[in-house]
Formats: sequence, C-alpha cells, structure tokens
Amino acid sequence: MKPHIILKLYQQLADEARISNWVDFITDKSVVRQHVDPAIDAMMRDLGLRYWLTREYRPAGRRGARTKSAPG
Repeated sequence: MKPHIILKLYQQLADEARISNWVDFITDKSVVRQHVDPAIDAMMRDLGLRYWLTREYRPAGRRGARTKSAPG
C-alpha cells in the first residue's frame, strides 16, 4: 500500500459531493482531484508531495439517515 494521509476537515468543501470514495477511485480514476484547500495544497507542495483527494468512505446518504431515525 502506498503511503496515505487522512485529514479530518471541520468544514464541508463546497463541492464535496463530487469527491469519490477511495474504493470506487481505485477502479475509476476518471475524476482525479489533486487540490483541497490553498493552505493544505501549499503545505503538500512545500513537502514535495503530490496527492489524490478521495473520501475515506461512501456517504450514507438520506437512506442511511432515515434508517437510523426510524426506530425513534
């Protein structure tokens, strides 16, 4: 496995819905994203690191939220 970094963002990204989760990204790299935030991008550039931005998990979506709230 290649080295990886997990970032926890405290604010949602404006286009977060368009970021692939890593499992899907492994097989479909048609939408490669290499930027997340100017400060993070600058830090990574200063360290000489390039990266692909993905989600750690698939979003649960509305269905998951309803399932959790259904029992009350």
